[in-house]
Amino acid sequence: HLRAPSHFLAAHRVYLLPYSPGSFYPFLAEMWSAVAMAFGGDAAAKLVNFGVLVLTASSLAAFGAELGEAAAGRLAALLYVAIPAAGVLAGQTYNDLETAWLVLLAVRLSRSRTAGDRMAAGALCGAAMGCKLLGAWALPACAVLWIKAPPLAGARGQRRALGALTWPLAAVAAVFIVWPLKNWLWTGNPLYPMFPGLFPHGGWNPYLTAEQAGRFVPGAAPAGAGALALALVRFPWAASLNVTAIGVRLTPLLAGLLPALLLPAASRPGIVGTALAGAWYAALWVAASAGEGRYLMEAAALLVLPAANAARALGAGSRPAGAVVAAAIAATVALQAGHWTEHVSRLYVPWRVVLGLEPRELYLNRGLLPNGEFVPMARRINAELPRTARLLYASDIVSYYIERDVAFDVQQVMP
Repeated sequence: HLRAPSHFLAAHRVYLLPYSPGSFYPFLAEMWSAVAMAFGGDAAAKLVNFGVLVLTASSLAAFGAELGEAAAGRLAALLYVAIPAAGVLAGQTYNDLETAWLVLLAVRLSRSRTAGDRMAAGALCGAAMGCKLLGAWALPACAVLWIKAPPLAGARGQRRALGALTWPLAAVAAVFIVWPLKNWLWTGNPLYPMFPGLFPHGGWNPYLTAEQAGRFVPGAAPAGAGALALALVRFPWAASLNVTAIGVRLTPLLAGLLPALLLPAASRPGIVGTALAGAWYAALWVAASAGEGRYLMEAAALLVLPAANAARALGAGSRPAGAVVAAAIAATVALQAGHWTEHVSRLYVPWRVVLGLEPRELYLNRGLLPNGEFVPMARRINAELPRTARLLYASDIVSYYIERDVAFDVQQVMP
């Protein structure tokens, strides 16, 4: 996520990196990082996600106010920031927070009856897909909202419903098309490295066949109907206590509070619709066996406002229930505040480097790998190896800090 933008800036052009699996995918978030790097170096690029976290919290507060639940919106912003994975991702250069923010904005605008807002929602869906292909999971939920927006009475209503889909989908295609077009021109497969069977001659990479490159795609074979149903039933428990993202867990508050949406005081149509969109995202994550918990941040961004409104309804129902809910939320936020201060801010978010309070090397030595061995190794490689040297590397995660050409071990994708 940093190596590719650094190459683009050095070459003054965008191109595919044959050894980097990440460069095969849409790269919108990485281009945001490239802009930050152009003005403030890699420390500024690592602050992009922190800014996106702030924007997502602000969007949640505004969404709640728009739905007539301003207090729930402010609480939703607090709950989202209190998700441990959100704090860690805010100091990384992964693209999950960007995708979650864009999906949230797309669902919010899809509720509008204004054609311009729905087209903007389509553009946001296309941008979410440009950050991460999983952004496409928002399309069905948004399409339902686009169809529901205009009146549907008679043949004229049917034509308007078709139009309600046509223009937003055109906006999706217009924003997203640059990424499959890039891959099609350079690899012969618009969705490289996926679907190698459909594009058998798309193996542009001399080091990976199309079949081998396809193994970089996360996920697993779909489970049977029974296993899938069981996984869906167990998901709230699993997401609360078992699923991890970047080494930390998601919050149990979402699954714990959402059942209170059944209360009449919590079930505003816009709130329930957002909850259904988030549940759809979570169900697709389970069905696709996506594995990585950070891929659930989009679902979390959609579910946190319904959870906050459910908490508000529970608290309004009785004083004891309100005290329990307040205590649970306060404990969660306090733990996350401690986690942020002691771990995330110290280890991941390079704000001290940006403000000139800490040398970059000191931050990297602490933040890249916990054993402190990587930075001395990288420093020695950069100082002593010839400029023409090429290193065989097991992964491209921290190869950005190696100032030599790096070839990645393609055996990692072999059986």
